[in-house]
Amino acid sequence: MTHRWTVPAILLPLVLAAACLTTGNPPRPAPLGDGASRCPPTPFSRDWSRDPAIVEIPDPQAPLYAVGDVHGTLPELRELLVRAGLIRESEAGDFEWIGGKAVLVQTGDLINKGPHSLAAIEFAIALESKAAAQGGRAVFLAGNHEIGFLAKAPQKWYAPIADEARSRGLDVCADVHSARTSFGQWLRTRPAAAVIGGIYFSHSGNSQGLTRAQIARFYRELVDTGDFGSRRGCGDPGAGPPLPGFFNADVWWGPAGSRLDGWLAALGVRQAAFGNDPEAFLAKGQLVGTFHSEAGRALFKLDVGTAYGDSRGALLRCTEFLPGGGCARPERLVNPAKAGAGSAAFEPVPLSAQPPAQDQPPPHAWGC
Repeated sequence: MTHRWTVPAILLPLVLAAACLTTGNPPRPAPLGDGASRCPPTPFSRDWSRDPAIVEIPDPQAPLYAVGDVHGTLPELRELLVRAGLIRESEAGDFEWIGGKAVLVQTGDLINKGPHSLAAIEFAIALESKAAAQGGRAVFLAGNHEIGFLAKAPQKWYAPIADEARSRGLDVCADVHSARTSFGQWLRTRPAAAVIGGIYFSHSGNSQGLTRAQIARFYRELVDTGDFGSRRGCGDPGAGPPLPGFFNADVWWGPAGSRLDGWLAALGVRQAAFGNDPEAFLAKGQLVGTFHSEAGRALFKLDVGTAYGDSRGALLRCTEFLPGGGCARPERLVNPAKAGAGSAAFEPVPLSAQPPAQDQPPPHAWGC
């Protein structure tokens, strides 16, 4: 007969304390709920001339690369960049940029979900510096998880970052979230979007018909006021116009792609690329494109669900640009299982001629 022992609720704290003394490891607190307190705001003044709302590189002089959501899966990102020939790692664990004047853009959600958010930010800071020293460029955009962390940390959706901070002996609010830290400053200086070689990059891909100037204006106001939890930042339930959740609004160009031409025209581009949803275009785990036309218009989906184990990562490459802007021959890094160890083989990006069935999914109800 098995005996079931129960501990009265009033004695539970004493039992946990005794366990702590026995094991040497303090009990981990449960993730904070939505109603819990948030990290206090700290003043921050962004230099918009040095860190613009939209990064613009009209004529990249070398190949352009793009990667979607990383979500704290830093080993997979580093592996991807090694295979693409952009970085070389040393036995000591450091790395160097070997991409020359190449441009790399990561479309946001570098952090959260996976175990290496702080390490990913440190890697990004180093990569930006090392690429610039060689004439290249590494651009990391804001995603809904960067905006959401600034709005809601340390609540339960951002527990992986708090866990990583705790493992380093850091306080998530004072040592990570605060604008006085290198982490907090980096998060607050991310661009909302980038236009490189005539391709528009943003996290959700949903420009909502706005011009670049309109996007830059709303984003400057968002950052300057620190109102990251506003309807235009997180886009929580009940968010309304003019920008319901810019960083998480994955209702793309529908219905049936009917707004694509007008929205691209408002941005002054032919093509767009986005992350945010690994199941977009019904292509789970795959980097694909759609809405291709003779005019060179295309929409590329970059999120391949690395944080969910759907893929070890994917990379878009463009080595040839159309005269009026846009990628003339989009390629993707071949899956390592197909390419072989150490291979940097690329293949054409599959482009569907017709909009997929999942052209207009409902917006996320949970914002960020």
